Amino acid sequence: MSFIGETAKKIIPAKQWNCLRDIKKWKFSKFARRSGRKIGWPEFFWSGAKTFIKDNIVVCGRLDYSKKDIKMSVENCAQLTRLNACGKEPETVRWIEENMKPGEIFYDIGAHVGAYSFVAWAAAGGNCRIFAFEPDPVAFLALNRNIVLNNCGENFKAFPIGLSNRQKYSPLLGFSLDDFVEKFSLPLPNHVKIDVDGPEREVAEGARKVLSNPDLRTILIEIDENNSQNRQIPAIMESLGFRLDSKHQRGRETLANCIFKKK
Repeated sequence: MSFIGETAKKIIPAKQWNCLRDIKKWKFSKFARRSGRKIGWPEFFWSGAKTFIKDNIVVCGRLDYSKKDIKMSVENCAQLTRLNACGKEPETVRWIEENMKPGEIFYDIGAHVGAYSFVAWAAAGGNCRIFAFEPDPVAFLALNRNIVLNNCGENFKAFPIGLSNRQKYSPLLGFSLDDFVEKFSLPLPNHVKIDVDGPEREVAEGARKVLSNPDLRTILIEIDENNSQNRQIPAIMESLGFRLDSKHQRGRETLANCIFKKK
């Protein structure tokens, strides 16, 4: 046995040592047979240490929302930048705070790690129902961690699907919002946020029944006018009984968060 192995045996209790030894014999002997490479104690313990850290340490930060302490899981640089989501889109925060009331229902389509879903949760004092849709598996995992970190309970649901104007299975599981709500009997929303980085028109087209719901009061949609399809969104909203209330430029001239209110 190597020096590292001998040292580890002295400092690790016998029961845990025997467990590690058995795991090494079982798992790594199988690996060695398959790969022809034997794994020594140094590599075994280094891999074990990384696994222990990954399984037992949760790295988290605080969302830049001054009115509520909202914890956010941070697993990569993209998630780190989401800690500044409120400062990045103050108009989204203001829209939520001015409109979200206790007892209401909020749909977050393209939720990512859920920053604005948690702002809506906080604005309603936790007395609301949140339905967050996020197809990216890494972001969806962080979203679910955040639900647990903030003790949101059963009234905060997350779905790992992409929404479009039709049902599809490749490359990601997808539905139209109308079909999904009907199939799974979701309650209809009072407020909807749509930010899916491109196919917002397709999402809106597949949500005509939901967006015609008389209890729906406001919609926020990110519109990139460089996308010719998305330039049709205001007309779609008009046909559903909504008027453009405000438009907020995002970074470049053709990209904006557009807030629509029931006429």
